[in-house]
Amino acid sequence: MEEKTKNEVEVIKKVLNEIIEPEIGKSLIESGMVKKIEVKGKKAIVELLPLSGACAFCWVMSSLMAEMEEKLRKKGFEPEVSFVFE
Repeated sequence: MEEKTKNEVEVIKKVLNEIIEPEIGKSLIESGMVKKIEVKGKKAIVELLPLSGACAFCWVMSSLMAEMEEKLRKKGFEPEVSFVFE
């Protein structure tokens, strides 16, 4: 991974570490919800694992996604956030 991309991933991780999942009181990083972070140009691709199957569709996740997208835009990224189910 080139240095610029590595630094951008660290910026994204820092943003995600500031966002707290209210039901468990941990950040998205600490909770293990972040499956993948990838940077392609200005695009920040983030894949999340919901804590439960229904969680991806609840208002809490909608709120967290909106907060995440807003914070990533402020850092100059074009966020692309999605849920993955394993």
